[in-house]
Amino acid sequence: MLPASEQKVSSLEGVRCSGKPDYLYTIGSPRVGDNDFVNILAGVDVRRFVDCCDIVTRVPPENLSLTDPYKHFGDPSYIDRDGNLQENQTDAFMLNDRLHASADYILKTAGSVEM
Repeated sequence: MLPASEQKVSSLEGVRCSGKPDYLYTIGSPRVGDNDFVNILAGVDVRRFVDCCDIVTRVPPENLSLTDPYKHFGDPSYIDRDGNLQENQTDAFMLNDRLHASADYILKTAGSVEM
């Protein structure tokens, strides 16, 4: 998998250099474009895979810039904490799943810590 900085360049360059694609699949991609970029991809078959605990898919923050915010394009194909693919889930569902995954991780690792 490409580092986040290279994924951004890869996504942007792919659209800029070759025009509008027929389809675009991303795995663990950060927010890479503004509203204009998202509008360019209108009508493209997009699959955006997002893993439960992958921080890269949450950067840069949407509200980093109030004048030209970074956006995701396409609905997420969300991989939950149990490894199941969840299509078009709400932000609330994903946040709840991430919180439970974090709690599970803390409980699991806390039991293995020696004092």
